[in-house]
Amino acid sequence: MTCKDCDNLTATSADTARIDRLFTRRIVRACLIVALAVFMVLFSTGEASGGTIRLWPEVVVVNDVVTVSDVCAIEGIASKQQAVISGVVLMASPAPGGSSVLNMNTLRKALADSGVNLVAHSVRGAVQCAIRRPTNMEVPSHNEVKRDGAPTPTFVGMTDFDAGQTGGTSEDAPQSLRDAVERYFTMQFARYGGVADLNFDRAAESMLDLSGAEYDFVVSHRGQSPLGLVRVNVSVMVKGHEVQVVPLIVSVTMLRDVVVARMPINDKAVVSANDVEIVRMAFTRLERIGLADTARVIGQRAKRYLRAGNVIEQNDLEALPLVARGQIVTLESVVGAISIVTSAKATESGYLGDVITLRDTRDRRLEHEGVVTGPGRVRVGGAIRAGLRLAEGR
Repeated sequence: MTCKDCDNLTATSADTARIDRLFTRRIVRACLIVALAVFMVLFSTGEASGGTIRLWPEVVVVNDVVTVSDVCAIEGIASKQQAVISGVVLMASPAPGGSSVLNMNTLRKALADSGVNLVAHSVRGAVQCAIRRPTNMEVPSHNEVKRDGAPTPTFVGMTDFDAGQTGGTSEDAPQSLRDAVERYFTMQFARYGGVADLNFDRAAESMLDLSGAEYDFVVSHRGQSPLGLVRVNVSVMVKGHEVQVVPLIVSVTMLRDVVVARMPINDKAVVSANDVEIVRMAFTRLERIGLADTARVIGQRAKRYLRAGNVIEQNDLEALPLVARGQIVTLESVVGAISIVTSAKATESGYLGDVITLRDTRDRRLEHEGVVTGPGRVRVGGAIRAGLRLAEGR
């Protein structure tokens, strides 16, 4: 091979390498363009960043059905999709004065069945939600409280002028600005089973006693949390027209009955009725407000050592079957305002909030489906169907 041939070979190799580099750059550029296009599509549909659907540990409902907006805080989801998710029906509400439990699995299944992308949106929060329906919820029909902690302006002062529109009467209405603010925060804490304890700024004392048959009050607060030092705006209304806005700074505390450890509870110990008690406590934050029902604690196992006086959280416990297969349980049957207590035999084990099958102790052909509400306790009624089925081959 001559030197000229060597030079030609070297030139050919250099050209080939240059072509390879150029081709590689074009491939990388094409991949980046495709990735950017995919990102833009996802971002435009609101799926890129995703959002959070957080299950509350306890809520109060007033309607006949329970929707996602009743039991969850929805964060970081586009408004159109949030409206769809909020309206997903999860179950029938308990009877007035009754209660039921919604577990996380039921929530996830309902969302998936409704077409919600559970990959794009995370579902978090409590393992189960205790749902309570009061016998008589004294809330005007045109009031609304958002579940994300940011309430809409609330119409809390009813007079003769608007009583015909709301179904209320002037006798039920707050008679002063102070009453209006107190009722507003009482409504805020109703779903937690708590009541408001307010301390007003002395500079506002002269306005708190403002009252009159012609006045209505529209109350709203600024900021996310309704607890702590809260800035409140009260619009004074006369026949639907705003005549004055009164700014207030209110120190707000929520008083709530919670389950606390009566005595030290060891790690991995099963909680008994003697280990816990109900105590009314004051809270200035909503993050750790504990559990309000001993039935959700008794029979569960402690995940850590709990000191006497500790507020018991759901995360402090791990589930144990509250009903064992073959166990004779207390069966509460609820029809309207009538409650009948009897006994039945469980055909399967169940955790708190689980729906299990029970067999009548006197007639093996008679079976019911009920929800586990406590150690050895099952409830039939409300959204849970009960029926007669023939036991085939059993």
